[in-house]
Amino acid sequence: NALTTTESLKLYGGFAGPGDPIGSPGEASLQERHGSFQKTILDGDIVGNDTSGPPDYSDNAVHVVKIDGSSGGVHVVLDGFKIMHGYALGVVSPFPADDGGGVFCLDADLDVAHCFFEHNSAENGGGIWFSGATLPPPVQFDYAGNRLTVRLCEFSEDVADINGGAIYAEKLTDGWVLNTKFLGNHCAQKGGGVYLWRVKPTGFNFTNCVFWENHAHSFYGGALYMDEHSGFHGPAVSNVVNCTF
Repeated sequence: NALTTTESLKLYGGFAGPGDPIGSPGEASLQERHGSFQKTILDGDIVGNDTSGPPDYSDNAVHVVKIDGSSGGVHVVLDGFKIMHGYALGVVSPFPADDGGGVFCLDADLDVAHCFFEHNSAENGGGIWFSGATLPPPVQFDYAGNRLTVRLCEFSEDVADINGGAIYAEKLTDGWVLNTKFLGNHCAQKGGGVYLWRVKPTGFNFTNCVFWENHAHSFYGGALYMDEHSGFHGPAVSNVVNCTF
């Protein structure tokens, strides 16, 4: 993995730095960034052999970013990066190691902003795989309250062998995707752009998003698929507002 954390973390990119014609003499705050987010790259192609000649993904990072919040209370912010070339396909163990090529997030809150996800691959969730914490018995089918927020991002040509070409999200209390583009993502079964499963009644909301040329090749939801179990705790009310398909 290119970056792994088991603790809360706020990670920011997109700074031009001193001496750059755009950022000179350098930014002093997050608000002074000039939008050079694609120039701060987290790349799973560690060897650098994916773009020259026939690509070889076998030596790529399984997850470009791996977040394990099983210790509890973990909140991670990723803001201002290009996240690319994660390759989780073919990883046998431990489960679910073959999910989340770009970002793998287990049992944590995750805020993602100003990020570009490109050419990431996994069984589920090529760009992002998110799974919230499950409470222990006797209420093991209830969730501890993890949240996913994605804003001002772009997912392009991310691939899942099963569900959720760009995003796979499960077992969460609510989620928000704002001002985000899903362009040319693919999966074999459900949710070429986004796949949702077991969302609490507050739902998962999309606002001002664009879904273009996403494909679910064998089953349903080329752009978006909300599984029948999304209303596991009662009807889940999700809103899709001012989005383009």
